[in-house]
Amino acid sequence: MSEDGEVNASNSGDPFRLSGDLLLVVLAVLIADVVVLSSVADGTILQVLAGLPLALFLPGYVAIAALFPENSKPSEEGPDITADNPAGPVRETGKDHSSVRGGISISGLERIALALGLSIAITPLIGLGLDATVGIRLVPVVLAISGFVLFTAGIAVIRRWRLPAEERFHMPIRQRRKELYSSALRPDSRTDAVLNILVVVCLILAAGGVSYVASNPKDDEPFSSLYLLDRDASGDLTASGYPENFTVGESESLVVGVENHENEPAQYTLVVELQYLGAESGSTRVLREETLHRFTPSLGVDETWQRPHRIEPTLTGRQLRLTYLLYRGDPPSEPTIDTAYQEVHLRINVADHSPANASARRDAKANRALDNRNIGVNTGPASRNESRSAHRVGAPSY
Repeated sequence: MSEDGEVNASNSGDPFRLSGDLLLVVLAVLIADVVVLSSVADGTILQVLAGLPLALFLPGYVAIAALFPENSKPSEEGPDITADNPAGPVRETGKDHSSVRGGISISGLERIALALGLSIAITPLIGLGLDATVGIRLVPVVLAISGFVLFTAGIAVIRRWRLPAEERFHMPIRQRRKELYSSALRPDSRTDAVLNILVVVCLILAAGGVSYVASNPKDDEPFSSLYLLDRDASGDLTASGYPENFTVGESESLVVGVENHENEPAQYTLVVELQYLGAESGSTRVLREETLHRFTPSLGVDETWQRPHRIEPTLTGRQLRLTYLLYRGDPPSEPTIDTAYQEVHLRINVADHSPANASARRDAKANRALDNRNIGVNTGPASRNESRSAHRVGAPSY
């Protein structure tokens, strides 16, 4: 029994006492995983408090435990390292157990400081590995750090049990408390005192920084999204297969959408233009343009607006630019891509209509009118509603 009233764990061989600190590490990892990944604690200070030791202390602690499995307090038996005996104590047990590292001592405070330093180095390396593979997201990061801690803790246990019982590191609480007290308040040298102060200052700064970030969460970067969609053969909206060839007098249907992620309500103006580009003074300029539609959606926070509309161009040419210009508030008198808040555009070809096409369109229009008269009054209201709906989205009504 030691002088502080505790049974010497190095002689007891009790697995819990010899690896109790690592069992506590495993328990801390399990608690941190449950709290950090739980939806109940999402975004709360509890999630930060649980994740902080997992990222900034436990990886370094198990790494130190694996690197230095022997008792941090050098054996009192055997001669000290001197000029006459540079090799230090070597036990005569039939095997060379010089893993005591010639009397090198790592105190409890030094283990804590090294654990913090190694964690700051290990955690970013794990993040780099995830960034190159599955990406940096909460679940992969937590699982990767937890896996490293558990695996390294297993290595530390194996290395401890390969040492003689009296040389294995153990964590008697009272003895380590006295050791920490002595190292912190009664340093052996001025250098140790300076290092102790630096460790305390770093811990205070880290705790203050975490508290500030947790109490003042940064809002997501505000932005707005503008996108253009088309319908495929099955009628589903898709961001591909846009029409490229148009004919004057004919129309094609598209769907434009705006999303508000500005963290506040926003009033938008969306201008749809068909632009004819050409070279002028050595640069590409808009030589002619026509405004096809103008929308003014008003959106709340994280609200989405979509509007089907029909494009019926009158300009003709190849590689015309069908441009959607989004503004917050009112647009300038002459909207351009340079002044727009967001913009999307398509390259389209517009051909002039031929007399044959014009005759076919007149026949089709006459047939639709004849069909409406033959169907009768039952479809009259629906047809009028459809016409009004088309007019609201900017499509020509017949």
